Amino acid sequence: MKWLKRTLAVLVTLAVVLAVVPFFLSLQDYVPLLEKELSARLKQPVSIESVHASIFPLPHATLDGIVIGDSDDIVVRKVTLKPDLWSLFGSSKVIRSIDFEDLTLSQQALGGLVALTHGDRGSDGLRLETVRLRNAVVKLERGRFGPFDAEVDVSTAGDPGELTLATQDGALKARITPDGEKFALNLTATNWTAPLGAPIRFEALEVNGLATAAGADLSEIKGRLYGGTIAGKANVGWEQGVSLKGELALDEVELKDAMALVSPNTRLTGRLKANPVFAASAAKASGLDEALRLETGFTVRDGVLHGFDLVNAAAAALLKQGRTGGETRFDALSGHFVMDRESYRLSKLTISAGGLVARGNLTVTPSKAISGQLTASLKGARSGVGIPLVLSGTLSSPVLQPNTTALLGAAAGTAVLGPGLGTAAGATLGEIAEGLLGKRKR
Repeated sequence: MKWLKRTLAVLVTLAVVLAVVPFFLSLQDYVPLLEKELSARLKQPVSIESVHASIFPLPHATLDGIVIGDSDDIVVRKVTLKPDLWSLFGSSKVIRSIDFEDLTLSQQALGGLVALTHGDRGSDGLRLETVRLRNAVVKLERGRFGPFDAEVDVSTAGDPGELTLATQDGALKARITPDGEKFALNLTATNWTAPLGAPIRFEALEVNGLATAAGADLSEIKGRLYGGTIAGKANVGWEQGVSLKGELALDEVELKDAMALVSPNTRLTGRLKANPVFAASAAKASGLDEALRLETGFTVRDGVLHGFDLVNAAAAALLKQGRTGGETRFDALSGHFVMDRESYRLSKLTISAGGLVARGNLTVTPSKAISGQLTASLKGARSGVGIPLVLSGTLSSPVLQPNTTALLGAAAGTAVLGPGLGTAAGATLGEIAEGLLGKRKR
Protein backbone atom coordinates (compact mmCIF):
# COMPACT_ATOMS: atom_id res chain seq x y z
CA MET A 1 0.00 0.00 0.00
CA LYS A 2 2.90 2.36 0.71
CA TRP A 3 4.26 2.05 -2.82
CA LEU A 4 0.76 2.67 -4.19
CA LYS A 5 0.37 5.83 -2.16
CA ARG A 6 3.77 7.06 -3.28
CA THR A 7 2.93 6.31 -6.92
CA LEU A 8 -0.34 8.20 -6.66
CA ALA A 9 1.44 11.18 -5.09
CA VAL A 10 3.92 11.28 -7.98
CA LEU A 11 1.12 11.03 -10.53
CA VAL A 12 -0.78 13.89 -8.90
CA THR A 13 2.38 16.04 -8.95
CA LEU A 14 2.98 15.25 -12.61
CA ALA A 15 -0.62 16.12 -13.40
CA VAL A 16 -0.21 19.54 -11.77
CA VAL A 17 3.03 20.15 -13.67
CA LEU A 18 1.45 19.16 -16.97
CA ALA A 19 -1.49 21.46 -16.28
CA VAL A 20 0.74 24.43 -15.50
CA VAL A 21 3.36 23.94 -18.23
CA PRO A 22 1.14 25.28 -21.09
CA PHE A 23 0.76 28.55 -19.22
CA PHE A 24 4.45 28.99 -18.52
CA LEU A 25 5.75 27.45 -21.75
CA SER A 26 7.91 29.87 -23.76
CA LEU A 27 7.55 32.47 -21.07
CA GLN A 28 9.49 35.11 -22.99
CA ASP A 29 6.60 35.05 -25.48
CA TYR A 30 4.40 36.43 -22.71
CA VAL A 31 6.65 39.42 -22.07
CA PRO A 32 4.91 41.77 -24.57
CA LEU A 33 1.49 40.87 -23.13
CA LEU A 34 2.66 41.44 -19.56
CA GLU A 35 4.28 44.75 -20.52
CA LYS A 36 1.03 45.86 -22.14
CA GLU A 37 -1.14 44.86 -19.19
CA LEU A 38 1.12 46.42 -16.55
CA SER A 39 1.44 49.62 -18.60
CA ALA A 40 -2.36 49.89 -18.80
CA ARG A 41 -2.68 49.59 -15.05
CA LEU A 42 0.24 51.78 -13.94
CA LYS A 43 -0.40 54.45 -16.59
CA GLN A 44 3.30 54.33 -17.48
CA PRO A 45 5.42 52.53 -20.12
CA VAL A 46 6.72 49.21 -18.74
CA SER A 47 9.59 47.03 -19.99
CA ILE A 48 10.59 43.58 -18.66
CA GLU A 49 14.03 41.99 -18.93
CA SER A 50 13.17 38.36 -18.15
CA VAL A 51 10.51 36.02 -16.77
CA HIS A 52 11.00 32.90 -14.66
CA ALA A 53 8.47 30.35 -13.38
CA SER A 54 8.10 27.93 -10.52
CA ILE A 55 5.35 25.68 -9.16
CA PHE A 56 6.63 25.62 -5.57
CA PRO A 57 5.24 26.39 -3.09
CA LEU A 58 2.46 27.55 -5.44
CA PRO A 59 2.60 28.26 -9.17
CA HIS A 60 4.06 31.72 -9.76
CA ALA A 61 6.11 33.73 -12.22
CA THR A 62 8.94 36.13 -11.36
CA LEU A 63 9.80 39.15 -13.50
CA ASP A 64 13.25 40.72 -13.24
CA GLY A 65 14.69 43.99 -14.50
CA ILE A 66 11.43 45.94 -14.64
CA VAL A 67 11.60 49.54 -15.84
CA ILE A 68 8.59 51.83 -15.38
CA GLY A 69 8.38 55.16 -17.18
CA ASP A 70 10.35 56.77 -19.97
CA SER A 71 13.63 56.90 -18.02
CA ASP A 72 15.47 53.98 -16.50
CA ASP A 73 15.77 55.57 -13.06
CA ILE A 74 12.36 54.11 -12.10
CA VAL A 75 13.30 50.48 -11.66
CA VAL A 76 11.70 47.50 -9.92
CA ARG A 77 14.10 44.86 -8.67
CA LYS A 78 11.57 42.04 -8.64
CA VAL A 79 7.93 41.35 -9.48
CA THR A 80 6.14 38.13 -8.57
CA LEU A 81 2.86 37.11 -10.22
CA LYS A 82 0.69 34.43 -8.60
CA PRO A 83 -2.07 33.13 -10.88
CA ASP A 84 -5.27 31.36 -9.99
CA LEU A 85 -4.29 27.82 -11.05
CA TRP A 86 -7.72 26.74 -12.27
CA SER A 87 -8.27 29.92 -14.29
CA LEU A 88 -5.34 28.90 -16.50
CA PHE A 89 -7.59 26.39 -18.22
CA GLY A 90 -10.17 29.01 -19.16
CA SER A 91 -10.25 31.92 -21.57
CA SER A 92 -10.08 34.49 -18.75
CA LYS A 93 -6.90 34.32 -16.69
CA VAL A 94 -6.89 35.51 -13.08
CA ILE A 95 -3.80 36.91 -11.36
CA ARG A 96 -4.42 36.61 -7.64
CA SER A 97 -1.59 38.94 -6.75
CA ILE A 98 1.30 40.97 -8.14
CA ASP A 99 4.07 41.70 -5.63
CA PHE A 100 6.53 44.52 -6.36
CA GLU A 101 9.73 44.54 -4.29
CA ASP A 102 12.29 47.35 -4.01
CA LEU A 103 10.84 49.88 -6.41
CA THR A 104 10.74 53.58 -7.11
CA LEU A 105 7.47 55.04 -8.38
CA SER A 106 6.55 58.27 -10.08
CA GLN A 107 3.59 60.23 -8.72
CA GLN A 108 1.64 59.28 -11.86
CA ALA A 109 2.24 55.55 -11.29
CA LEU A 110 1.02 55.87 -7.71
CA GLY A 111 -2.12 57.50 -9.08
CA GLY A 112 -2.61 54.45 -11.32
CA LEU A 113 -2.55 52.19 -8.25
CA VAL A 114 -5.20 54.35 -6.57
CA ALA A 115 -7.37 54.05 -9.69
CA LEU A 116 -7.30 50.25 -9.33
CA THR A 117 -9.50 50.56 -6.23
CA HIS A 118 -12.29 51.52 -8.64
CA GLY A 119 -11.74 48.29 -10.57
CA ASP A 120 -9.31 46.60 -12.95
CA ARG A 121 -9.69 48.29 -16.32
CA GLY A 122 -7.17 46.18 -18.20
CA SER A 123 -8.10 43.65 -20.88
CA ASP A 124 -11.09 41.30 -20.48
CA GLY A 125 -8.81 38.28 -20.83
CA LEU A 126 -6.79 39.00 -17.69
CA ARG A 127 -8.15 39.99 -14.28
CA LEU A 128 -6.09 41.27 -11.37
CA GLU A 129 -7.13 40.91 -7.71
CA THR A 130 -4.35 42.32 -5.48
CA VAL A 131 -1.24 44.48 -5.90
CA ARG A 132 1.38 44.66 -3.15
CA LEU A 133 4.34 47.01 -2.85
CA ARG A 134 7.27 46.29 -0.54
CA ASN A 135 10.05 48.78 0.20
CA ALA A 136 8.65 51.35 -2.22
CA VAL A 137 9.67 54.99 -2.71
CA VAL A 138 7.82 57.75 -4.57
CA LYS A 139 10.00 60.31 -6.35
CA LEU A 140 8.80 63.83 -5.70
CA GLU A 141 9.88 67.02 -7.43
CA ARG A 142 11.95 67.75 -4.35
CA GLY A 143 13.03 64.72 -2.38
CA ARG A 144 11.40 61.34 -1.90
CA PHE A 145 8.55 59.81 0.08
CA GLY A 146 9.18 56.44 1.69
CA PRO A 147 10.18 53.74 2.04
CA PHE A 148 6.69 52.36 2.52
CA ASP A 149 4.62 49.21 2.00
CA ALA A 150 1.24 49.28 0.30
CA GLU A 151 -1.52 46.92 -0.76
CA VAL A 152 -4.29 47.47 -3.31
CA ASP A 153 -7.38 45.27 -3.25
CA VAL A 154 -8.83 45.65 -6.74
CA SER A 155 -12.55 46.36 -6.86
CA THR A 156 -14.74 43.53 -8.18
CA ALA A 157 -18.50 43.19 -8.65
CA GLY A 158 -20.10 43.81 -5.26
CA ASP A 159 -16.72 44.13 -3.52
CA PRO A 160 -15.28 47.67 -3.23
CA GLY A 161 -11.54 48.11 -3.54
CA GLU A 162 -9.12 49.68 -1.09
CA LEU A 163 -5.56 50.96 -0.92
CA THR A 164 -3.69 50.82 2.39
CA LEU A 165 -0.25 52.33 2.86
CA ALA A 166 2.17 52.50 5.79
CA THR A 167 5.70 53.87 6.01
CA GLN A 168 8.17 51.26 7.20
CA ASP A 169 8.92 53.24 10.36
CA GLY A 170 5.22 53.14 11.24
CA ALA A 171 4.97 56.94 11.42
CA LEU A 172 2.34 57.33 8.66
CA LYS A 173 -0.66 55.24 7.66
CA ALA A 174 -3.15 55.99 4.89
CA ARG A 175 -6.34 54.39 3.62
CA ILE A 176 -8.03 55.22 0.30
CA THR A 177 -11.43 53.78 -0.65
CA PRO A 178 -13.80 54.52 -3.56
CA ASP A 179 -16.74 56.79 -2.78
CA GLY A 180 -18.80 56.96 -5.96
CA GLU A 181 -16.58 58.60 -8.55
CA LYS A 182 -14.38 60.03 -5.78
CA PHE A 183 -11.99 58.54 -3.26
CA ALA A 184 -12.31 58.82 0.51
CA LEU A 185 -8.99 59.63 2.21
CA ASN A 186 -7.94 58.88 5.77
CA LEU A 187 -4.41 59.64 6.93
CA THR A 188 -3.00 59.23 10.44
CA ALA A 189 0.52 59.99 11.58
CA THR A 190 2.59 59.90 14.77
CA ASN A 191 5.95 61.66 15.15
CA TRP A 192 6.01 62.27 11.39
CA THR A 193 7.88 64.91 9.37
CA ALA A 194 6.18 66.23 6.23
CA PRO A 195 8.19 65.41 3.05
CA LEU A 196 7.12 68.59 1.21
CA GLY A 197 7.78 72.23 2.10
CA ALA A 198 9.17 73.11 5.51
CA PRO A 199 10.08 69.96 7.49
CA ILE A 200 7.24 70.37 10.00
CA ARG A 201 7.16 67.58 12.57
CA PHE A 202 3.75 66.45 13.79
CA GLU A 203 3.44 64.71 17.13
CA ALA A 204 0.07 63.47 15.88
CA LEU A 205 -1.98 64.17 12.76
CA GLU A 206 -5.27 63.01 11.25
CA VAL A 207 -6.57 64.11 7.84
CA ASN A 208 -9.90 63.15 6.26
CA GLY A 209 -11.32 64.19 2.91
CA LEU A 210 -12.35 63.32 -0.62
CA ALA A 211 -10.18 63.26 -3.75
CA THR A 212 -10.79 63.21 -7.50
CA ALA A 213 -8.55 63.18 -10.53
CA ALA A 214 -8.47 66.99 -10.28
CA GLY A 215 -7.67 67.49 -6.60
CA ALA A 216 -8.58 66.84 -2.98
CA ASP A 217 -10.92 68.46 -0.46
CA LEU A 218 -9.38 67.89 2.97
CA SER A 219 -12.38 68.72 5.12
CA GLU A 220 -10.83 67.77 8.47
CA ILE A 221 -7.27 68.38 9.63
CA LYS A 222 -6.40 68.01 13.29
CA GLY A 223 -3.30 67.18 15.25
CA ARG A 224 -0.57 68.18 17.65
CA LEU A 225 2.76 69.83 16.89
CA TYR A 226 5.46 71.49 18.99
CA GLY A 227 3.45 71.10 22.17
CA GLY A 228 0.31 72.75 20.75
CA THR A 229 -2.66 71.87 18.57
CA ILE A 230 -3.65 72.40 14.94
CA ALA A 231 -7.08 72.20 13.31
CA GLY A 232 -8.52 73.31 9.98
CA LYS A 233 -9.24 72.40 6.38
CA ALA A 234 -7.59 72.74 2.96
CA ASN A 235 -8.12 72.25 -0.77
CA VAL A 236 -5.44 70.94 -3.10
CA GLY A 237 -5.74 71.04 -6.90
CA TRP A 238 -3.47 69.41 -9.49
CA GLU A 239 -5.45 69.35 -12.73
CA GLN A 240 -3.78 72.49 -14.14
CA GLY A 241 -0.59 73.16 -12.25
CA VAL A 242 -0.80 72.86 -8.47
CA SER A 243 -2.89 75.01 -6.14
CA LEU A 244 -3.37 75.11 -2.39
CA LYS A 245 -5.68 77.06 -0.11
CA GLY A 246 -7.08 76.66 3.37
CA GLU A 247 -7.35 77.89 6.91
CA LEU A 248 -5.94 76.65 10.21
CA ALA A 249 -6.19 77.32 13.92
CA LEU A 250 -2.98 77.06 15.95
CA ASP A 251 -3.04 77.10 19.74
CA GLU A 252 -0.24 76.90 22.32
CA VAL A 253 2.41 76.08 19.68
CA GLU A 254 5.92 76.51 21.09
CA LEU A 255 7.92 78.71 18.72
CA LYS A 256 11.41 77.64 19.73
CA ASP A 257 11.64 74.87 17.12
CA ALA A 258 8.91 76.10 14.77
CA MET A 259 10.68 79.41 14.06
CA ALA A 260 13.85 77.55 13.09
CA LEU A 261 11.96 76.27 10.02
CA VAL A 262 11.58 79.86 8.78
CA SER A 263 15.05 81.07 9.75
CA PRO A 264 17.52 78.68 11.43
CA ASN A 265 19.27 81.56 13.20
CA THR A 266 16.10 83.20 14.48
CA ARG A 267 15.48 82.59 18.17
CA LEU A 268 12.00 83.32 19.43
CA THR A 269 10.31 81.35 22.19
CA GLY A 270 6.80 81.51 23.54
CA ARG A 271 3.36 80.00 23.01
CA LEU A 272 1.65 80.99 19.74
CA LYS A 273 -2.06 81.40 19.06
CA ALA A 274 -3.00 82.21 15.43
CA ASN A 275 -5.61 81.56 12.73
CA PRO A 276 -3.72 81.64 9.41
CA VAL A 277 -5.45 81.73 6.04
CA PHE A 278 -3.22 80.63 3.16
CA ALA A 279 -3.19 80.17 -0.63
CA ALA A 280 -0.67 79.35 -3.35
CA SER A 281 -0.66 78.45 -7.03
CA ALA A 282 2.24 77.29 -9.20
CA ALA A 283 3.04 75.28 -12.30
CA LYS A 284 4.67 72.58 -10.13
CA ALA A 285 4.52 71.59 -6.47
CA SER A 286 8.12 72.71 -6.04
CA GLY A 287 7.01 76.30 -6.75
CA LEU A 288 4.40 76.49 -3.99
CA ASP A 289 6.88 77.72 -1.36
CA GLU A 290 7.74 80.80 -3.39
CA ALA A 291 4.09 81.46 -4.31
CA LEU A 292 2.62 81.01 -0.82
CA ARG A 293 0.64 83.84 0.73
CA LEU A 294 -0.34 83.56 4.40
CA GLU A 295 -2.12 86.06 6.62
CA THR A 296 -3.08 85.95 10.29
CA GLY A 297 -3.44 87.85 13.48
CA PHE A 298 -1.32 86.35 16.26
CA THR A 299 -0.51 86.41 19.94
CA VAL A 300 2.59 85.00 21.62
CA ARG A 301 2.75 84.83 25.41
CA ASP A 302 5.50 84.26 27.96
CA GLY A 303 8.38 84.32 25.51
CA VAL A 304 11.84 85.61 24.79
CA LEU A 305 13.11 87.61 21.80
CA HIS A 306 16.78 86.74 21.40
CA GLY A 307 19.05 89.21 19.62
CA PHE A 308 18.26 92.49 21.34
CA ASP A 309 17.33 93.87 24.73
CA LEU A 310 14.40 96.23 24.22
CA VAL A 311 14.68 97.91 27.63
CA ASN A 312 18.41 98.60 27.31
CA ALA A 313 17.93 99.65 23.66
CA ALA A 314 15.32 102.21 24.68
CA ALA A 315 17.56 103.54 27.43
CA ALA A 316 20.58 103.65 25.10
CA ALA A 317 18.52 105.56 22.54
CA LEU A 318 18.29 108.47 24.98
CA LEU A 319 22.09 108.46 24.96
CA LYS A 320 22.08 108.31 21.16
CA GLN A 321 23.56 104.81 21.09
CA GLY A 322 22.63 101.73 19.06
CA ARG A 323 22.24 98.34 20.64
CA THR A 324 22.75 94.76 19.44
CA GLY A 325 22.62 91.47 21.28
CA GLY A 326 20.89 90.56 24.51
CA GLU A 327 17.34 89.35 24.86
CA THR A 328 13.87 90.67 25.65
CA ARG A 329 11.62 88.67 27.93
CA PHE A 330 8.03 89.62 27.20
CA ASP A 331 4.64 88.93 28.70
CA ALA A 332 2.84 89.21 25.37
CA LEU A 333 3.66 89.88 21.73
CA SER A 334 0.84 90.44 19.25
CA GLY A 335 0.17 91.82 15.80
CA HIS A 336 -0.84 91.05 12.25
CA PHE A 337 1.41 88.88 10.09
CA VAL A 338 1.48 88.59 6.28
CA MET A 339 3.81 86.31 4.33
CA ASP A 340 3.76 86.96 0.59
CA ARG A 341 6.24 85.28 -1.76
CA GLU A 342 8.89 84.81 0.94
CA SER A 343 8.58 88.37 2.27
CA TYR A 344 7.17 89.04 5.75
CA ARG A 345 5.27 92.02 7.10
CA LEU A 346 4.29 92.54 10.72
CA SER A 347 1.93 95.41 11.45
CA LYS A 348 0.13 96.56 14.61
CA LEU A 349 3.04 94.99 16.47
CA THR A 350 2.83 95.29 20.26
CA ILE A 351 5.42 93.99 22.72
CA SER A 352 4.71 94.11 26.44
CA ALA A 353 7.87 93.56 28.45
CA GLY A 354 7.74 94.33 32.16
CA GLY A 355 6.87 98.00 32.59
CA LEU A 356 7.64 98.80 28.95
CA VAL A 357 5.39 98.67 25.89
CA ALA A 358 6.71 98.89 22.31
CA ARG A 359 4.50 99.38 19.26
CA GLY A 360 5.37 99.52 15.57
CA ASN A 361 5.84 97.55 12.36
CA LEU A 362 8.45 95.35 10.73
CA THR A 363 9.31 94.08 7.24
CA VAL A 364 11.54 91.11 6.36
CA THR A 365 12.81 90.67 2.79
CA PRO A 366 13.39 87.27 1.13
CA SER A 367 17.09 87.68 1.99
CA LYS A 368 16.06 87.95 5.69
CA ALA A 369 17.06 91.64 5.93
CA ILE A 370 14.78 93.55 8.29
CA SER A 371 13.58 97.13 8.55
CA GLY A 372 11.03 98.68 10.86
CA GLN A 373 10.19 101.16 13.57
CA LEU A 374 9.19 100.79 17.20
CA THR A 375 8.06 103.33 19.74
CA ALA A 376 8.85 102.31 23.31
CA SER A 377 7.05 103.83 26.26
CA LEU A 378 6.30 103.12 29.90
CA LYS A 379 2.99 101.44 30.57
CA GLY A 380 0.41 104.10 31.27
CA ALA A 381 2.36 106.82 29.43
CA ARG A 382 0.50 109.34 27.28
CA SER A 383 -0.58 107.81 23.94
CA GLY A 384 1.67 108.70 20.99
CA VAL A 385 4.61 109.72 23.17
CA GLY A 386 7.63 107.49 23.57
CA ILE A 387 11.15 106.67 22.50
CA PRO A 388 11.35 106.17 18.70
CA LEU A 389 13.58 103.27 17.61
CA VAL A 390 14.70 102.04 14.20
CA LEU A 391 15.10 98.29 13.66
CA SER A 392 17.59 97.06 11.03
CA GLY A 393 20.06 94.23 10.37
CA THR A 394 18.91 90.67 9.75
CA LEU A 395 16.70 88.16 11.51
CA SER A 396 19.75 86.48 12.98
CA SER A 397 21.47 89.78 13.93
CA PRO A 398 18.91 92.54 14.57
CA VAL A 399 20.04 96.08 15.46
CA LEU A 400 18.00 98.66 17.41
CA GLN A 401 19.03 102.28 16.99
CA PRO A 402 17.46 105.58 18.08
CA ASN A 403 15.48 107.51 15.54
CA THR A 404 17.55 110.62 16.23
CA THR A 405 15.45 113.06 14.22
CA ALA A 406 12.19 112.03 15.82
CA LEU A 407 13.74 111.91 19.28
CA LEU A 408 15.28 115.40 19.10
CA GLY A 409 12.15 116.81 17.53
CA ALA A 410 9.96 115.43 20.29
CA ALA A 411 12.23 116.69 23.04
CA ALA A 412 12.45 120.16 21.48
CA GLY A 413 8.69 120.39 21.06
CA THR A 414 8.68 120.49 17.27
CA ALA A 415 5.75 119.54 15.11
CA VAL A 416 6.88 115.92 14.81
CA LEU A 417 4.34 114.89 17.45
CA GLY A 418 1.82 117.54 16.56
CA PRO A 419 1.27 121.12 17.69
CA GLY A 420 0.99 121.67 21.39
CA LEU A 421 2.50 118.33 22.36
CA GLY A 422 6.11 119.42 22.58
CA THR A 423 6.17 120.27 26.27
CA ALA A 424 4.18 117.18 27.22
CA ALA A 425 6.37 115.02 25.00
CA GLY A 426 9.55 116.38 26.53
CA ALA A 427 8.21 115.80 30.03
CA THR A 428 7.16 112.26 29.20
CA LEU A 429 10.53 111.47 27.63
CA GLY A 430 12.15 112.76 30.78
CA GLU A 431 10.02 110.43 32.87
CA ILE A 432 10.94 107.50 30.59
CA ALA A 433 14.62 108.43 30.72
CA GLU A 434 14.54 108.63 34.51
CA GLY A 435 12.77 105.26 34.72
CA LEU A 436 14.98 103.45 32.22
CA LEU A 437 18.31 105.02 33.06
CA GLY A 438 17.54 104.70 36.73
CA LYS A 439 17.03 101.00 36.28
CA ARG A 440 20.31 100.71 34.41
CA LYS A 441 22.21 102.28 37.35
CA ARG A 442 20.92 99.68 39.79
